[in-house]
Amino acid sequence: MRFLVGLFVICLCGCQCGKWGCPSPCGPCGKSVPGLNGELVCCEGNAHHWRWIDKTKTKSNARKLAARELKKLQRSCITCDFRYGYEQAFVDIALGACGDVPPLPPALYWKEENRTAFGHQRAQEWFAGYAAGSSRAKHFYEPYNEVAAIASLDGDCP
Repeated sequence: MRFLVGLFVICLCGCQCGKWGCPSPCGPCGKSVPGLNGELVCCEGNAHHWRWIDKTKTKSNARKLAARELKKLQRSCITCDFRYGYEQAFVDIALGACGDVPPLPPALYWKEENRTAFGHQRAQEWFAGYAAGSSRAKHFYEPYNEVAAIASLDGDCP
């Protein structure tokens, strides 16, 4: 129990100093490394990666971008189902999906009231929105939607 309380306090407060308990010249949680002349050099960014925070921020930013791009569409009437599919495509591609239209719509469209001609029309609107959103989202996310890796392993330095 003490371990859980300690872990909770650490997560709540966050780290307040560098790796070995010494204050970092980069501020709270900043990382510093020895430079060429022995002075400490700040490294940008936080070394910790919180997957759920990253996923939440990515989804939020994708939805905002989808809403902005949806305003640019020259359609006479955009239904809620089309908008939902369009935004879902942006979210999926931002999270690393390939952008292919799924074979089934979301579970919302599986309910009994959607197993009608009107429900099938709503699902088709969702599919159309997803396809349109997917093709547009690829322009924003596809070139850089992966973790950066080394360009070549030849050992050639500029």
